[in-house]
Amino acid sequence: MRRNRATDGQIDTTAHLASISELSPGSDLAFAGGAGALKSAAHAGFSLGATISRRIVSFTVTMSGVIVGRSELEGRDAETRIARGRFRPGLGYDLAQPVFALYDGASSDAVTLARYRTAREALRLRLTDAAGAPVSFRELHIEPNTDAKPGAKEYVIEIESDDPLIWNAPTKS
Repeated sequence: MRRNRATDGQIDTTAHLASISELSPGSDLAFAGGAGALKSAAHAGFSLGATISRRIVSFTVTMSGVIVGRSELEGRDAETRIARGRFRPGLGYDLAQPVFALYDGASSDAVTLARYRTAREALRLRLTDAAGAPVSFRELHIEPNTDAKPGAKEYVIEIESDDPLIWNAPTKS
């Protein structure tokens, strides 16, 4: 931990909170920060059992600066250039959800699919990596997880992209 001279030796925990906030509960990631940060992470429900040398990258979907949600894009198929993952909705998801609902019924109807794409483009969604770097994409869909338990509100995001920020980012595997 760094000491901040301007505050008479108080500990600056900003960097440590940022490290903890980028972790997902149950992830097996180790991070620098000393015993205090490790205890804080353990109390927050994070698993600290194993050490992995690479961090999992979280991708964020925003709309006009409002977070729609995040995903680690755990499943990536380099051949088809499609990345999928569990989607954790943010505060802005409720605003974007009606547009993504159009996609559910659009799979075989060209007119509805065109309407969905026009509405999605109007949202001006932005995808960024954990460092805030913009990630380009051709397609982005968020839909309910069909494998979820009945009544559970779980979502999946699917992104079609050639951007190396997706394909070079570490995954849990």
